[in-house]
Amino acid sequence: MLQNDAVRNLHFDSEIRVAQQTRSEPRALTSVSSDNRFVVRSPLGDAIYAASEYSSARNRLIWGSARPFQMHVIDKTFQEAMVFHKKLSLGFMCCQPKSLEVWIPPGNILGRIVQSPTITVPEFYIEDGATNSPIFCIEGPSNSGFCCFCLPKETYFKIHSGGDLRASIDRKWLAGKSQYTTNIYFSDSKLNAKERALILGAAFLLEYMYFQTRF
Repeated sequence: MLQNDAVRNLHFDSEIRVAQQTRSEPRALTSVSSDNRFVVRSPLGDAIYAASEYSSARNRLIWGSARPFQMHVIDKTFQEAMVFHKKLSLGFMCCQPKSLEVWIPPGNILGRIVQSPTITVPEFYIEDGATNSPIFCIEGPSNSGFCCFCLPKETYFKIHSGGDLRASIDRKWLAGKSQYTTNIYFSDSKLNAKERALILGAAFLLEYMYFQTRF
């Protein structure tokens, strides 16, 4: 278990909820204001993972939420479970599409989330790390404004494959906490650990692309 005192002393200011659509309470992935640290919680509120961004102050100042970074995800035994790699990318109209890679120790890539070059509806593909073939398509709302850059404050992304909805990511107002939260729901109970990890990585990429308000 993560040290309770360390978790209790963190100051939380935004939240992503990761939930399976069952009767249990949702898991929560909660960010804090300093250094973009996150805590992943179980349905009972226990800390499962802690995640910390590593990026340079120069990149944060110049590039803001488009900055490159590594996000190290640590499990309850203080072992590294996953690493998210994001390169500098300003979007497909400026240079390369925005993307995020999901790695697991000792250096194996699970897959990547890649922005699709569309100008009407935000679209991403989750690709397998070994074959580079698409596993899921992530489709955003049609009311996204000019060139998919301006999303409404309450936003919904569908994650599907073969015409079937497998998961979803939405952004909504949480009245109890007086803040917006990003929520992940796994619609398909047969999703394996690899697929769930890639969807979690997708939530991080969307968080930085659309929902970051501070550099």
